Amino acid sequence: MKMQLDYLSCRLERLCCDIEAARDRDGGLRLSGMDLVDFLARLRNLTELSLAIEHALSQAEWNSRAYCEQLSAANARSLEILNLMRPAVERPAASNVIPFRPRPAPLSSGGDAA
Repeated sequence: MKMQLDYLSCRLERLCCDIEAARDRDGGLRLSGMDLVDFLARLRNLTELSLAIEHALSQAEWNSRAYCEQLSAANARSLEILNLMRPAVERPAASNVIPFRPRPAPLSSGGDAA
């Protein structure tokens, strides 16, 4: 079933108008036969639409929570890496991690290259 979230309020309003019209037309509300079948079918359709809305909202909320958790974990990893890259004097507890190792000096032969 295709979700049509924007039609739910219109369909509910139409159902209310139809019920009021039936009440005013017959001096009361009596449903039987095809009227009752049609009424129940429309209610079931509205129930399915409302259930689809609930599922869509739930899925959006779960996706949003998962994204926030993933972003938080990525930020924690980035912060840990940045803390390791600080010089030892800035960190309270010095460690043996060196972010960049100095290059060794090139070896010179002292003579002419042949």
